[in-house]
Order: sequence, then C-alpha cells, then structure tokens
Amino acid sequence: MSYCDVDDVLHATGFDRDRIQKLSPTTPTAASVNTLVQEFIDDAQTEIRERLRINSTINKELHLCTGEDDVFELGPEDQPESFTEYTVTNNLVECFNLYLGGDCPNLKRLRPYPTNCELGTESSSAAGWADSTAADGVSTTRKAGSYSVSIQYGAVIQYGRYPAIASDEWIDEEIDTFQFMAFYVRSSVVNTTITVRLYNSAGSYNYASYTIVKKNHWYLVMLDLDDDFTGTVDWEDDHLMYIDFYVDKICTILLDNMNFNDLWMFTAPAGEVALMRRSSEDSHESGYPFYVSYSFDPYLASVPRNIKKACACLAGVDLIDFMRGIRSEDVEFDAQAESGVSVFSKDHLTVQRECLLKKYEEALNATGFGYEFGPIDA
Repeated sequence: MSYCDVDDVLHATGFDRDRIQKLSPTTPTAASVNTLVQEFIDDAQTEIRERLRINSTINKELHLCTGEDDVFELGPEDQPESFTEYTVTNNLVECFNLYLGGDCPNLKRLRPYPTNCELGTESSSAAGWADSTAADGVSTTRKAGSYSVSIQYGAVIQYGRYPAIASDEWIDEEIDTFQFMAFYVRSSVVNTTITVRLYNSAGSYNYASYTIVKKNHWYLVMLDLDDDFTGTVDWEDDHLMYIDFYVDKICTILLDNMNFNDLWMFTAPAGEVALMRRSSEDSHESGYPFYVSYSFDPYLASVPRNIKKACACLAGVDLIDFMRGIRSEDVEFDAQAESGVSVFSKDHLTVQRECLLKKYEEALNATGFGYEFGPIDA
C-alpha cells in the first residue's frame, strides 16, 4: 500500500499519462507510466518514513496458538504485560524474524523467499507471467500488497507460468533450504483443482495438487516440498527455475502471497502470520508459543491528508526531474546540435520543482515534524 497513488502525483505536477507517453520513449504505454510513477512514490514513501521515523519496530512479540488456527493477527493481545495499544491490521510493513516454540536464538526460523513473501505476485503489470498460455493480468482484489495475479484459463491444457523464461528470466533459487511452498488462491468456479509444477533447469518437474471447494473465496495453500509433491527432481541437487499452474476446468484464478518458507510466512499489509503444517497434521496445540519481530506503519491503513500530499509532492519532484532530462535531451542536445542556436527559454519545470519541494516541506511540518522547542525556564 502507498501513501498516495499515481493520479495524486500527476495532479500535483500537472502532467498526464498521454504527455509522458509522447515525450518519453521508455514509457510508451499507460501501464509503463504507472510503473515509473509508482517507483517514485515508493522512494518518496521511504524518505518520509525515515525523516518522520514513522515505522515502529516490535521485537519478539509473543503469540499463543489456539489448537485450531493456522493464521494469526499481529498485535499485543497475547502479551502478558503489554501496557501499550497499537493496531497492526492493514499496517504491517514486514516481518523479519519468527521464533517457533520459544524465543531462544536456536528456535529462530529462516526468513521466507522472497523476504516479502511475494514471488511474482506484487506488480502493477503481469510482465513476469508473459509466457503463460492462459490470459494473464493483475487484479486489485488481493490478500497481500496492492495486487494479485489474475490467470484466465480458456482451456484446461493452458497454464500460468512464472517467470518469463522466453526472455531469459528465471527464479534460479535453491529451495531445498525450505520446507514449504505457500500461496493464497481463489477461483471463479467451485471445486477447482489447481496443480503446481516446479521445474529445474532441465525442464523436469515435481507437482502437487490442491482442490478449491468454494468459488470467490481465498484459500491458503501450504504444500510440503517433500510430502505433497510427486516427481524425481531432487532440490538438494537442483535449483528451482520456473513454476507452472494448471487447473482442471475453465475458470479464472487469482494468486497472491506466493513464497517458499521455513514453517512460516506473513501477509502484509494485512498484519497476519501463518504457521505451516502438513495436510495430515493438526494445527499447533493450544498455548504453543511463537514470537514475531516486525515493523508496521500506522499511516498505511488511514493516510493523513498532509502525508498524502507530501508523498505526492516529493514523488512529483522525481517525475519533474525525469521530464527535465527528456526536455534537456530534446531541446539542449538535439535541437541545438541541429540548428547551432542556443535556446534560452525560462525553465518552468525548475520553478514547478521548487514549488513542489516547498509544499512537501510544509506538509511534513504540518504533521509536527521540523519543530524544536527550547527549554522553558521556571
């Protein structure tokens, strides 16, 4: 989730997608413009967090299993001596450690791969799924992040593939260090069986299946890499190179939060942690402890107006710098090289850039940042 969206940045700068597409050969489509501006937003959001010290870090927060649940909400509810209240739901940034069974260092589990638990499932475009024979796209109906992957199957022989190996994109990861593959999935059709294939560099694969009973309902799929998959690939000797998803009936599925893990994963910004188990096993017994270290941003679920404005203005500065580079190349390099005449036009973009920077500082100061008070004498 972001403090602002692409349209907020375009509104702040006065640019529109068509203008950027026409001027920039590197952003020929509206989707590529969105991707570019989103990168500026992400950078602006990171700077704002650092300057305001927004992110709150919680170390080794205690949670107790219920004997029934696999997914747990983060927060202080299980802390026996918690004197503070904070809301992690829809505000989680990342989890960076989990201790299963206690808080001793030897009980710390490996971080998932990738560390944000979003393998190919968090992008504003489906470029990474371009080799799919099924129709690929993205959806804002999601469990994690801002997007999920949408795969539309017109026939059962079609597949969704990640990444785009025809463009020499590969996962190329040693997954033998992990025990589980996990992801959230939902289908437009009831009783859909989804089959996952994990391929090595030679094109050999191991496969596992899972049946989605209800339509339009998110299911957390937890697949043990040793027990649930069938095949001859030994991941101790081979790296995972790419993944295919097959279904047994015509439908559309959404995939999100895909990862490989060491008995745990998290869902951000939802604020949830899931503990893995084999399909033949029960959930962890009631009272079984685990500890989570994570960071959350209290502004994610509800962004104050000034923070939204500050983010749009700072991202707008980067967008203006990008457009100034195009203008310099077009006017100062190409045009002057051809005519031999210097162009001494007033750079309105520079003025606009300084104006946005001023608005950015004002918006941050309005949140209380930047003010220092001297001591008051008695």
